[in-house]
Amino acid sequence: MQTFTQFGLRIGNDYIPDPSTFEYTVSDLDLSAERDSNGTLHRDRVATKHNCKISYDALTYPIVKEILGLIADAEFSFSFIRPDTLQEYTGTYYVGDRTMKVINALDEPCNWLCDLSFDLIEY
Repeated sequence: MQTFTQFGLRIGNDYIPDPSTFEYTVSDLDLSAERDSNGTLHRDRVATKHNCKISYDALTYPIVKEILGLIADAEFSFSFIRPDTLQEYTGTYYVGDRTMKVINALDEPCNWLCDLSFDLIEY
């Protein structure tokens, strides 16, 4: 893939283009969480996961095709700089729904401009 990234997003060993928007979510996973009669929370947190929503505006079809190819496997390595620590984080991820909106179709499909968005969810 053509390297034009400053943000440093990587799928496997391949850098992907900087997104138009990048949303970062930290999720705690609990085995159980209950409140007692005094309202005190008792929880058994088993993991913290780092999920990312990536959106692109007006990509060419060949670039969309390359990105979709990189996230096609059931699981893959994803690396990014965590906004809360400014440190690189690498985890095993899978992709959620992928949305592609054609915003301008010229004479041939390879000339389409597309918006692309997808969620990367940590295993």
